[in-house]
Amino acid sequence: MACDKCAKPTGDSDSILCQGLCSLVFHLKCAGLLSSHLKSKADNKNLLWVCDECCRLLKNAAFRRSLGSYESIIADMRTNQASLVAEVKSEFATTNLKLDKILNVRPNINPSPRIPAPWPSLATPTNKRRRVENPTVAPCVGTKQVTVKTIATVAPPEKKFWIYLARLHNSVTAKDIEELVMECLQCESTEVHALVRKDVDVSTLRSISFKVGVDPKLKDIALSPKTWPSGILFREFEDFGSKNPPTPAVTSQPVTSFMATRSSTPRVAPHQ
Repeated sequence: MACDKCAKPTGDSDSILCQGLCSLVFHLKCAGLLSSHLKSKADNKNLLWVCDECCRLLKNAAFRRSLGSYESIIADMRTNQASLVAEVKSEFATTNLKLDKILNVRPNINPSPRIPAPWPSLATPTNKRRRVENPTVAPCVGTKQVTVKTIATVAPPEKKFWIYLARLHNSVTAKDIEELVMECLQCESTEVHALVRKDVDVSTLRSISFKVGVDPKLKDIALSPKTWPSGILFREFEDFGSKNPPTPAVTSQPVTSFMATRSSTPRVAPHQ
């Protein structure tokens, strides 16, 4: 430690500790003491040394009175603290007794009740309810004309030929494909679905594919390489459950004017 007066380091043999209010260390020389004084203090445990500043404070009557009031305040705080601790312990003890009474009056319940096995239909729930149909029996359509009130029916869904288009840039949209198909097949309507999962960001994909539905009469044209712009892979669309899907064909004709208008963004992978 450093001397409070000269700020130089002190040692055990040449320093003394103030036992007043500051508890600071002083050199014997800075404090005006001799080595014999330090020896006398060590021989007499009741002999205390106080620095000049603490000595002046202790001689001040007002300081002594304030010091006494602080001591009384501290004593009151300790008394109040002990009282609060005892009160909290008493509250905990009372609460524990109440809990013990509640736990002791519980009915005798088997800690491991036997749970019956679930019904087979509930053991493995399915996401969807499906009808069990015989795939070998085709439905029939009635043709008889009757005089009773006509029963409203729903028109059968329009049959479509589905084609698979692939190797398209991730910036191509379903609207772009719809316009392309209508131009290449010379048709007035088509149905386009992007084959991208909903939880996938299209911008992170290298290329995307589309499922396109057209009039079945356009099947031969749709499967001709001369129909599509260069670099597009295409084939007849089949479900993923098919074990032997057909190999896609690659178109070789030049890019149409439709794709040329989008040259600023590479929408079709280059033909290898």
